[in-house]
Parts: sequence; structure tokens; C-alpha cells
Amino acid sequence: SRDCSEGERLAERLDQRISMLSVSENKQEERPGETEETVETEEMKEETEESDERRGVKRKISLTRCDVCEAEEAKYRCPNCLKFSCSLPCVKQHKHESGCSGVRDQTAFVRLSQFSEINLLNDYRFLEETARVADKPNRDTLARAHPHYSFTVKLVRKNAAAANVNLKILPKSFTRRKENTSIYIKA
Repeated sequence: SRDCSEGERLAERLDQRISMLSVSENKQEERPGETEETVETEEMKEETEESDERRGVKRKISLTRCDVCEAEEAKYRCPNCLKFSCSLPCVKQHKHESGCSGVRDQTAFVRLSQFSEINLLNDYRFLEETARVADKPNRDTLARAHPHYSFTVKLVRKNAAAANVNLKILPKSFTRRKENTSIYIKA
């Protein structure tokens, strides 16, 4: 049901954009003397008004007091526990007193009524990061490649294993491997 409602929301937004385009075309047809530039500037004004409204929502944070010192207006909000703070010292004090990491929990449950495009984007990024981490060993050529060692290196490895020594050999591209002159001499 989550996918259906999200799909419905995207369809509604697409319909709104199409209707906005048709309205702007109708405005242009009604006013043939105006150029496309004047119509675009009107649309830009409407977009800036919408962004101003969004900015007003973001500024609601300043209406609350700092949860740490309770003296200043809050400027910041902790992504993990959503506590308000006014300055870096208050943020540090909050983290020290509460043990909060200040990192948002990417796997936290979000109710469907509160689910927004930002949550969808965050979930998508989380899945992409997970896929990238899971695919990293497959892309690492040094980890995948079966190294071909020279006779000297094979002899050193064989005798190290016989002596219960865990010997790690660097890849050929490393400078220290090139400079290494270790050999096995039978005593």
C-alpha cells in the first residue's frame, strides 16, 4: 500500500505540472503581445513566493528556545533525537550529557502519514549505499585476482607456513613489495 500511495502522489504531482504548463500556455495565448520572457518571469515570481513560504516553515525553529541552555533561540536541531540547540557549545554539551551521537537513524520507522518525498529519497540513498558496499568486493581487482608468485616468494611462503607464521604478501603494485629482498636460506 505504501508503493501505491507513493505512486498516486507522483501521478498527482505530474498532473499538477501538466495543468500548470497548460495554464501557462493559455495565459500566453490570451496575451499575444507578451513574450515568453515575461511569462517566465511571472512563473519565476510564483516559484520564489513558494520558496519563501517554504523558508517560513524552516524558520519555525527560531520560535523555540534552546533545549540545553534555554536562554537563546534555537538555530539547530539534532538529527537523531530532534532536540533544539543554539550554538556549538550547546550541541557538544547535549551530546556529552545525553550520549546522543547526533547521527540520524537511517532505519527508523516512519509512519505512512508522515512519509514524504524526502523520506523516499533518503531510503533510496540508503539502499544505493548498501548495494555499493555489498558490490565493493566484486569490484576490487586486488582482492579478486589470484596472485602469481615467483619461485622465491613461493618458497618463503611455504617455509613460513611450515613454521606456523602467518605471512602476508603485498600486491606487486606496492613499492614495499618491489623493494623487499627477503629470501629463504636453508640453515
